[in-house]
Amino acid sequence: MSVSEWRKEFSETYNKLKPYFINTVFDSAFTILGIIVGSAFSENFDYKIFLGTLLTGTFSLGISSGVSVYEAETLQAEKKIKTLEESLLRDLDETLIVENEKRQTAVVSVIIFLTPILTSLYSLTPQILSLADVLHVKTTIWISVGLTISLLFLTGYVFSEENREQKIWRGLRMMVLGVVAFLVGFGIKSLV
Repeated sequence: MSVSEWRKEFSETYNKLKPYFINTVFDSAFTILGIIVGSAFSENFDYKIFLGTLLTGTFSLGISSGVSVYEAETLQAEKKIKTLEESLLRDLDETLIVENEKRQTAVVSVIIFLTPILTSLYSLTPQILSLADVLHVKTTIWISVGLTISLLFLTGYVFSEENREQKIWRGLRMMVLGVVAFLVGFGIKSLV
């Protein structure tokens, strides 16, 4: 594969991945914030239950997201190939077009599967300090909340294709939504 062909395929894959990735990071962050509110801020906090819930929840979200993206992209690729076959009046099986579609779908699906898991590991990084008795668990939980919300900002900023000022506003908007969701969850938790 030449450099120009590789760039073209990378660009096509990135364009397929981007909306799914942003959505999955957003879903993952909100799931993590919900799990933190639901378990870490309870009166009977159990660290093992918290970690187990967070990791299994985000793993399940990864499976769900990865499989749904795979199915959606497979359907889109089949429609695209069928339209091309009708236009070209020939079968495209075993062509580069079909191979590229399959490869792109697989790459995007795997990345989306891993996104919630990597998001939770990022958010859990401060817990190492708690396990090492460097910081109290409640302190590390708050740091995890901050990291999760900062990830929303970074996602909005990095994936915005606008100028710097608009990137900042998009990042802030995503971050504010994360803070609001956290506060609403915290409010619901206090009522229960």
